[in-house]
Amino acid sequence: MLEHWRTLGQFRKRHVALARGAHEKLADVPYTFSRRTASDKVVVALGAKGSVTLKVGSVFPDGTPLRDAYSGAGTKVEGGAVTLTPHARGVVLLEQRQ
Repeated sequence: MLEHWRTLGQFRKRHVALARGAHEKLADVPYTFSRRTASDKVVVALGAKGSVTLKVGSVFPDGTPLRDAYSGAGTKVEGGAVTLTPHARGVVLLEQRQ
């Protein structure tokens, strides 16, 4: 449980968009949303199970390398979406890879 909250806290600390960004719902199932400011953007999915495809093209252009900060898995936007297998908790925290 401590690791869960530590991961969420570190993600929030890295991304000002979570506190100040505009919220945009991207999908109902799994519940997916983006938070964006002029200098920061993230996509979060909750309740993701199994292999999921998340439409993120309105936030990140094709070819953008992303990282799921919750599981540590890397992926790349292709066709406006990413496909990945989330952590067992069903949380996906997508950020642009540096």
